[in-house]
Amino acid sequence: MTGGTWAVNKWSGNDGNINVGENATLNINNTITVADAVINGDVVIDTDKVTGAAITANKSATLSSSSNIILANVETGDVLTTKLFDGTASNVKELNSKAVSQMKTDNLMLNVTTEDG
Repeated sequence: MTGGTWAVNKWSGNDGNINVGENATLNINNTITVADAVINGDVVIDTDKVTGAAITANKSATLSSSSNIILANVETGDVLTTKLFDGTASNVKELNSKAVSQMKTDNLMLNVTTEDG
């Protein structure tokens, strides 16, 4: 996906790939399952529709340090279990830790904070 804004409502392709380019925004409205995931653009996760992981990557996953992970539909006081990646890719845990520092909400009045556990 290059440039523009793309919405994915349902996508399951164990042998497929997803590549979000630098100037693209991916709106995720349901968990995506792929073999390889490359995130160089921004990702918007609809927290009303996606609980847990947004992308299940079963082979490999990468996340650019310049990507924004935007949590949509977050209300004050919400406690979320949202994470960017899940799956059997070897670096999922490391990438989720990295993604937390890149998370923000679509509500300019809210900040994202995390708790261990």
